[in-house]
Amino acid sequence: MGLFTDGFKELKKASEPLYKSPKSIQETIEIMAVAENGIFEVARNRYSKCYLFQDINYTTTNEDEQIDIFERYCKFLNSLDCNYKITVNNKNKNMAELREKVMTFRRRNYEIQNLKEGTDVYTEMEQLEEEYHEIRKNPLISDYLQYELGLCRIMQRINLSLVGTVDLDIRDFKDIIKW
Repeated sequence: MGLFTDGFKELKKASEPLYKSPKSIQETIEIMAVAENGIFEVARNRYSKCYLFQDINYTTTNEDEQIDIFERYCKFLNSLDCNYKITVNNKNKNMAELREKVMTFRRRNYEIQNLKEGTDVYTEMEQLEEEYHEIRKNPLISDYLQYELGLCRIMQRINLSLVGTVDLDIRDFKDIIKW
């Protein structure tokens, strides 16, 4: 005869948890397998995959480009031969704050490029780039600065080409210019 014959075994069984507590994240999130291409098997014959798309800024595109982007997106969605779920995570940006940061960067960049002789411009520019590194990761700011730089280079080429082609004799303007 056992030591606990008064029903202790039955009471012990009732005190065991009904559900097993997860000991790790892998036990919490039910994923049966992960393929090399990033597809998750979440249940028998059920799979999941996530895609992250870059932000599209409609404010910088004309109407034809907007229509083209939308039509290509619709074509993509219609090409999917399966059930899918779309989650849109739209984060509003404080445009006034972004503009102020860009203008401050531009002003400081201009000031550094116009420093007096003897100043280490390279070190100053490195410090500026380091300080504004996070801000410049923003595609909106990065694109704006890149397009602005392109425009400046075009203006420089135009200026150089005008200076190179204009044949001007300053003596022809002696009545206008005071010597």
